[in-house]
Order: sequence, then C-alpha cells, then structure tokens
Amino acid sequence: MERAQGFFVDSYHLYQIAIDGYYKSSKGFDIHRQNDALVSIVFSALALEAFINELSSLAKDAKQAGSTEAFLDKLIDSIHESKSTKKSTCEKFMLASVALGDGFKKGENPYQDFADLFRLRDCLVHLKPEDRIETEENGEIKYLGRELAESLRNKGIFQKYTQLKSITLLISTARAAMWACKTASTMVNAILDKIPQSDFTNNNKALNLYKSEFQPPTAPVAVVESVNENLVTKEYNSEEAKEEFTSLASQWTQDVEGMSSTIEMVKHPAYQKIVRMGQVVVPFLLEDLRQNPLYWLPALRQITQQNPVQPEHRGKIKQMAKAWLNWGKQEGYIV
Repeated sequence: MERAQGFFVDSYHLYQIAIDGYYKSSKGFDIHRQNDALVSIVFSALALEAFINELSSLAKDAKQAGSTEAFLDKLIDSIHESKSTKKSTCEKFMLASVALGDGFKKGENPYQDFADLFRLRDCLVHLKPEDRIETEENGEIKYLGRELAESLRNKGIFQKYTQLKSITLLISTARAAMWACKTASTMVNAILDKIPQSDFTNNNKALNLYKSEFQPPTAPVAVVESVNENLVTKEYNSEEAKEEFTSLASQWTQDVEGMSSTIEMVKHPAYQKIVRMGQVVVPFLLEDLRQNPLYWLPALRQITQQNPVQPEHRGKIKQMAKAWLNWGKQEGYIV
C-alpha cells in the first residue's frame, strides 16, 4: 500500500497574523503611530508568497496522484524555480494568472495594489535611509520623502497628522494595515477564481481552506479614526436585532445566489451591515450556522475576534461549524 504524503498549508496562518495586526492597529487614535500596521503589511506579503508556493505544490501532488488536467502542468511551470532561474513573487502571480487563462493587467488593480504592497514590503525589510531632512537658508526645515511614498500617497493610507516624510511613520496606520490585508485577500481569491472547475477543485480541502481563511477584514464596530470624531453605536433590543438580522440575511441570500466568489459574497453591503451590528447578532449567526456552515464563519471571526477552530480542522466546514457552536455554548450564546 502506497503511503499518503502531503505538506502543511501555512499561508493562512501568516495571513491571520496580518489580520491581527490590523485589528490591533485599529484600536486607539489615528493621531498616534500604530506600529502593528507594520506587522500587518509585512505578513500580508509573506502570506501571498507562501500561498503561491503552496499552490504549486498542490498542483504537483495532484499530478502525482494521476490527474491529467492540462492546466496543472502550465500552472506548475509558471511558478517553478530552478537553481539557475529564480522568480519573484510578483512574477509568479503574473505567470500563474496567464497559465490559468486570464492574465492580470499591469497598472490595473488588483495587480497594481499587489505590486505596490511588495515594493513597500521590500522597502521595510531592506530599509535604507532615503528619507532626508534639509535646512533652508532661512532656517526652515524641509522633509524630502522617497519616491515610493509619493506613489502610495493617493491610496489614502498615510498618517494624516504629521509633516514628517518617514516611510515607517507614514504607513503606521490602521488604513495601511487594512489595505495590505485586503490586497492579500483579493489576490489569493483572484487566483482561486481563475482555476477552472475540475477534479482538482472538487472537494479540495486546501482550496476550500484558502477561500474560508483569506477573507478581508472589516472595520471593527468601534474604530476611533481621529480625536475629533464621536463614536455612535446603535443599540438594539433582542426583537429589533432579530428582525434586522433576518431582513439583511434574506436580502444577502437573494443577492449572492449564483455567486462563486466567497470574497464577493462577504463584501456585499448586507453582509457588512450584519457584521457592523456587532455582538448582538452573534446568537443569530450561531443559530443559522447549523444550516449555512460556511458563510457566517468570517462574520463570527470579525465580530468576536475569536477563532475556536483547531488547526487540524481548518478547511473542514462541518468541524469548523461544530467548533463555533461549542464555543457559543461555552460563552452563553446558545442555551
């Protein structure tokens, strides 16, 4: 009997570190340097690098198991490196998209954000003192930022309350962390959506795991963006919350029917409104989880900031749902 072989899928662990960095950076005032954003940026890039290498290994395993899908050979060749031929992560994603029949377009999103994320990652990991300070003859101090900072400025991710041009200060914001996480989520799901329906995709636990775990973060229910903004949180009684949840869930179910992209389903305005309702909807999500075990998992993670699913159960939808239901009982959400 031939022994089963495989490997650990770890890219989503790196992505969860990026997500955690975003949520930590989103606490407090935007006027302060939010250092956890740097963690989010770097680990979003690391997660993407790990994902594309894992995808190549998944394709190789499928071929070794007897798959005859022609696109798998093209996918493997697009990502494969030899001792004499090295490829950057950006090259691997571009070549993989071409191999799957729908190449990304340079200069357009999602690829442009992806390329900018890796430029920023490289800048941070190999940081050079290119942010300069000059003093004019009249004594005025002039800050000269690097070219990368200028190209990122229009993304709206920079620190607002500073005249300094230090790249590490400018991007130490929850907005930069959110952008990095969304970029990673979008690129992973863009590649997954390009993979043709086949035996390779049918009941593929690793691909299902990617779709489940590489979801974009949503803004916490109470994010303080600046010292001048007042937080307004709507209060519900149980009956009102149930009615609004049921209405939004029904609208969402109708609108996303036929969608194949989980990321687009989660980004739907009705789904996001449910998330923004906060802890009050957790009992309803858990109740509905019995019938819809896949689609409410991202909402539960985003609202509660918890993840009771054991690593060995990631990608196994029934076990993941069961872990959340057990968590709900322990926390008093389910009687």
